[in-house]
Amino acid sequence: YCFAESLVWQPEQGTQVLIIDRESGTYRFVEVEPFFTLHLANAWDEGDELVVDLCNYDDFTIMETLSEVVTGEVKHPAECYLERLRITGGTLTRERLCSTSMEFPRVVDEGWGTRRCRYFGTSWNGRAWLSAPMAFDLDSGECALTTMEAHQWAGEPVPVPKSGNADDDAWLLVTVLDTRAERSELWILDSENITAPIARAVLPQ
Repeated sequence: YCFAESLVWQPEQGTQVLIIDRESGTYRFVEVEPFFTLHLANAWDEGDELVVDLCNYDDFTIMETLSEVVTGEVKHPAECYLERLRITGGTLTRERLCSTSMEFPRVVDEGWGTRRCRYFGTSWNGRAWLSAPMAFDLDSGECALTTMEAHQWAGEPVPVPKSGNADDDAWLLVTVLDTRAERSELWILDSENITAPIARAVLPQ
């Protein structure tokens, strides 16, 4: 058995959020209805409130998806969505931020731990597996996707801040697998308009 097969989804147990004070080492648990996450987007303090943005799965189906995607046939597709947790004392509330699916959420590295206006990630974009780079603007609620062909599959976009520009204005570096050409490419996207790459480089493998 692999590691994932040893895990059992028990929604009746709910979900516990563990919060640790890095200075004192003290910790507490906050219980909430069941959900599952693989990646956090960002977190910061707002007064006495802790804000945590993450990509939420409603259940454990993604573990089946991960096992199936390597076979080339996904029978149990699963998507997650950007969600915000607000934690005050022992109270936790949840809010979905974007109606477009998102995984591998990123902010510019210098922005981690502070509120940012833009997230970058990869969306399923209506397909069986993650395929399209995306940018989501928290202030406007607008989501932009890169146009992808059916044989193209994008990985995790890595934001690189533009020199001398606004903090959330970045170049996005993303590897793209082209199954028809049987090769990968490095795409460079402009966060201001990610519809199409401004440069592409063929990778040796």
